[in-house]
Parts: sequence; structure tokens; C-alpha cells
Amino acid sequence: MRRSRKCGQPTISGGPCQNGSGCAIDHKGQMDAYNAGVEAGAARSGAGADPLQNPVGDLAAANDPSTPPETLAALSASHDNDVRMLVANNTSTPADTLAHLAADPNPVARVWVAANPSTPGPTQARLSHDEEPAVREGLARNPQATPGVLSRLAIDPNPEVRIRVAGHKATPPSFLTALAADNDAVVRIWVASNPSTPGPTLSGLSSDRDADVRWRASQNWSTPVAARYRARVDPEVAMRIQTAASQGQTIAPS
Repeated sequence: MRRSRKCGQPTISGGPCQNGSGCAIDHKGQMDAYNAGVEAGAARSGAGADPLQNPVGDLAAANDPSTPPETLAALSASHDNDVRMLVANNTSTPADTLAHLAADPNPVARVWVAANPSTPGPTQARLSHDEEPAVREGLARNPQATPGVLSRLAIDPNPEVRIRVAGHKATPPSFLTALAADNDAVVRIWVASNPSTPGPTLSGLSSDRDADVRWRASQNWSTPVAARYRARVDPEVAMRIQTAASQGQTIAPS
């Protein structure tokens, strides 16, 4: 299956970066700064030391979900971009602090606010209009993105954003149906793979001009049985199903 082109670089929070291939974040620099801060903080701070009185420990405190909310709020005013980014990514950061960071001049901080599941709906709505595509893409990746925000992002001019919306289980069905007609085949692939996509829409995608879209529709358990069968008699789809089965992937019944 074709996927959205991703950055894929390791991040401070763990796992690969999910931004698009045009991501300009200096991930190595962030990792180096974070590791240096943690090591220096461990060397210079005594047990129970206040991280706000020890700047080199701010990175560790900003990244720690057990850090008290008032400390995270104070760290959000740091002059250090990396500290603010980690606060923005911390799921324990208070809602009002995330709202403040949603206007941060550093777009990477705003990306992490957008992707943070703790970010409240009104802040999400504001970020859905952010001028940086990476921020809107981060919002479309947020597992707690509201249906209203996803509806707004479904018509985003950036295909990477629409790809994320197409694969989001909370995207309203009517907008998944609209995305099924997207000019970008990768968007349609993710609509065809989404179990929330309405059956009639999946039936249409089972006859899509792109073989990968037809294949994914044939593998979606929400696709009506007749449409799954119709897609599977297609030689290109049958070849993909055979390859997937040989790799041990689960095949939806026809």
C-alpha cells in the first residue's frame, strides 16, 4: 500500500516523526540538546531540586508527564525553543497552557500542540487555520481531533493534511465520501482503508481507476460483500491479495 511520504526521523518523544517529507525540524539537534540537558541536569541537580532553578534540567522536566501542571505552565514561558516544544508535546500540560503555546512563534511548538491529545477543541479549531501546513497535518494526526476540525481539514489545500484526515476514524462519513473523489490517489487509498467510510462509498472505490485503491477497498471489512467480490476478480487486485497473503497479512473475506 502506498503511504504518505513521511519525515521518519527519530524524535525526542519517541518514535519516528510523522510530518511530511518536507519537514524542516532539526531532529538530531533536538536529540543532542535533550540528552545533554538530561546528563547535565543529573550531574548538577540534587534530589528534589526545582527544575526552574536549574535551567539545564528544564528539558527533562518539560518532557516528564509527572511534572506538576504549574511547573509545565512556567516552563512554557522559557526562552529555549526545545523546552517549549516539549511542554507542547506533554499530555499533562494544562489546557490553558496549550492554548498559549498554540500562538508560539516557533512553528514546531505549534505542531506539537496540534498533535497533543490533551489540546482542547477551541484550540484545535484555531490551529486548523494555521498558516503552516505541518501544524495542520499534526492536528489531523491528533487521535482526539474533533469532527468539526477534521471536517475543516478535509478541504485543506495540502494533500498531506487530507491524507491524515482520510485515515482518521473520527472523520465524519460525509467528508470521507467527499475525499473519495480526491485527485490524489493516496488520499483515496486511505479513504478505502478507513473502517468508518460508508459502505456505498467503499463500493464506488472498489471500481476506482487506481488498482491500489481498489485493493484497499477489497480489504476493508466495511465494504459490502458484492463490492469486495467485484474488486477481487480484477487481475491487478488479485495479484496484490496473493502477495499480501504470502506475507501473512489478514485477508478480508469475500
